[in-house]
Amino acid sequence: MRKDITKKLLMREKRYLGRMLSFDIIEFLCRDGLIRSYDTIDFSNVLGIKKTNINTTNRIASGFKEEKTLQTKEGVIVEFNMVYCDLQAFDDIDTPMPKYPFWIGETEVSSWLYRSITNQPLGWGIDEEKKFYPMNLISLNGAIDFCNKLSELEGFDPYYEIQGNATKILGGNGYRLPYQIEWEYAARAGTKNKWAGTNDASLIGYYAWYKDNHKDQWAPTDPIATKKPNEWGIYDMSGNVEEWCHVDQDKIGHIIQTNGILKGGNYESSIDALAISKTNSGGRKDYATAWIGFRIVRNVLF
Repeated sequence: MRKDITKKLLMREKRYLGRMLSFDIIEFLCRDGLIRSYDTIDFSNVLGIKKTNINTTNRIASGFKEEKTLQTKEGVIVEFNMVYCDLQAFDDIDTPMPKYPFWIGETEVSSWLYRSITNQPLGWGIDEEKKFYPMNLISLNGAIDFCNKLSELEGFDPYYEIQGNATKILGGNGYRLPYQIEWEYAARAGTKNKWAGTNDASLIGYYAWYKDNHKDQWAPTDPIATKKPNEWGIYDMSGNVEEWCHVDQDKIGHIIQTNGILKGGNYESSIDALAISKTNSGGRKDYATAWIGFRIVRNVLF
């Protein structure tokens, strides 16, 4: 059955016999586990012909940015960017990899974006002049609720079903929080860096807001995307606010059993606490504090 589906996709595209393979088909095969690290694919058995080497070099590269512009029910125009994370980036180094490619937020969710989607107040200590600071004082449940609301606004199926204090995984194409392995994968961006963007402690101030350069005593955070991004163009993966993540990837239909974890360190963290490998417990799902924010992820589907 799998070969029949693949053949139909290839025949529909009319791009086989040595031509470029469409991104849709690449993702279909990658998601099914049929391919992972490759330059060409031999479909001679699938198509029943002597030889079909299909070049896959046209697939989207990690770091590709998708610009989003949406209008809320209140007529507010919101803009944000998602960055594509491919699965080929770590082929040459011994690093755990997610199962599938994914999109991740270019920045932490800003207070302005959060308010625009949820009609809730800006973050703690954030006024109109600082609305593009990251949303803070946000619980795991609050971040999940935002993901569902953003999904509905864009016409996607919500990834979660909130059942009182319990959250059920529905799966699908909606926005969600990253899993730990995805967050670390995106933060390293194809490198062996200890911190997002650099492996040199003397350069960390160019990439992260942390205790040595957080100067605004009247703001609990710092403006997003004002430091250098990592190699895939993702900002503030180290420092500013710690970001909610799920520990393990729950199966569709399961209730999330674990509390969230926190990644990336914050504006009051030491250099060591900003390391990509560092993980903090998030405590209860309703726990929130001034140095906690979040970043969104979406599955690659076709």
